[in-house]
Amino acid sequence: MYSATTISEYLVLLDEAIFELEEMAYCVGEEPDDELVDLAPHCQQIADYIKSLKQDISQGDYKFGDKELEYVPLVRRLKNVLPFYGLLNDINRIHLCGDLCNSD
Repeated sequence: MYSATTISEYLVLLDEAIFELEEMAYCVGEEPDDELVDLAPHCQQIADYIKSLKQDISQGDYKFGDKELEYVPLVRRLKNVLPFYGLLNDINRIHLCGDLCNSD
């Protein structure tokens, strides 16, 4: 389980998620698999959303705990093919804490 108690730690998790998503999109694009053919655009869509979160944080426009992050329904549909589903789920969990929180 991932946790963040500072904005810096949260940003590290966001960066890790962006990396994982873009890496998966690239790999799926390089070696297409009939089962995963639609995965690359979904990964890029989620990565772009997380990038916008980072931008909101840097501009002071980010609000914790408002509601689930927009990518959550898509991530839940893809959870069986995303090896880093836990990371994406924990980013949302931290967001829902209403502030940065511990995983305790």
